[in-house]
Parts: sequence; structure tokens; C-alpha cells
Amino acid sequence: MPACTRARSTSTANAGSLVPRRSTMTIGDVADEGPVWVFVFSAQGRPGGQIRLSRHDLAAASWRLEIPAAVAGNLRAGGAIEPP
Repeated sequence: MPACTRARSTSTANAGSLVPRRSTMTIGDVADEGPVWVFVFSAQGRPGGQIRLSRHDLAAASWRLEIPAAVAGNLRAGGAIEPP
């Protein structure tokens, strides 16, 4: 399953390591480290892509991020095996 990471410049902070398919994960107490947030997705050592959002856009979305279907497609194309 995709891991989600928030990045500022070259530093990263692990925001969640495993999110089961068709589910929601709430992550509290995440430090606000800047105006642009980068969410990086990977599974089984394979890249799934990234999403860059401004703090303003995240706040406007009530601090919610829906992982696009393209992430799963990227993971499959990279050889990641989908769990049952």
C-alpha cells in the first residue's frame, strides 16, 4: 500500500506507513513546515508518484488528501503486487 511522506526542500517526514485499500487514515499532530507540501507515494520499494500542494489548498480541502487512482497505476506499472 502507498506510504505517504511530507517533504520540505530535501527533508522528509513519514506521515503514514500503511493505508489499507479503500480506507481512510487520519494523521494528527503533523508539523506545518512550510507553504508547499509534497506527498510522495511508494509501495514495495517502487515509486508511485508525488503530489505537490500548497498549505492554502490543503486548508481549503479541510486538510484532506485523496490519493489519485494514477498512484495505484504507477505502482502496478512498476511491478508492485496488489494485495488481496
